[in-house]
Parts: sequence; structure tokens; C-alpha cells
Amino acid sequence: EMYSIAQMEGHSEAVAQQHWEKWEKGIVYYLRDRRVVGAMLINVTDRTDDVRRLIRSGLKYRHRTEQGIPELEEAITLGFVNPTCRHSSAKGVGLMRNPSGGNEKKS
Repeated sequence: EMYSIAQMEGHSEAVAQQHWEKWEKGIVYYLRDRRVVGAMLINVTDRTDDVRRLIRSGLKYRHRTEQGIPELEEAITLGFVNPTCRHSSAKGVGLMRNPSGGNEKKS
């Protein structure tokens, strides 16, 4: 299972969904049993130690809502404005929240 938070400028949600390389910057959390077990930083170089601490802490999110996973969005301060957030389950079905607050189911 994965959860991503990305900052993008000038790209549609469809582009964000299919092409992570178009992200301006972001973080992808890798999760197992609701616990952060890894992360990939994209153009965010000053948060490596924060990610290591988060993984060692064993943070486990309590619940996922239509708006996302608040524990992960608040775990590391990234300073993003209207980030795009996406949750993907192991079954390949996910929920993406766009900056305008709407939700789209993706498969």
C-alpha cells in the first residue's frame, strides 16, 4: 500500500495520476499494515532525517477518510500549497484527492 503527497504546478490531476516524474516535489510513503515502512522523497532533500525518524517511530495511521490519511499528511512538514494526495491499496485501487478538494476513485 502507498500514500503520496505531491506539489505540482500547471499539470492536471490526470497527469499527476499517471506521471509522477511531472511532480515538482513530493513524498511517497510505503505502508504495511497501516505502518510506514519506507518512503521516497522527490526533489525534497532536507527531510531525509525526518523520514528516517518517522520510519523508526513505527507510525501507524488509525483511519483513512475520503479526504486522505491525516496522520501522514501531518507527519512531516513539507510546506506544500494545495498538494495532490493519493492512496493506493495493494489491490491497485486508490483514492486521489485533488487540490480543489474533490475526490476521484481510480482503478
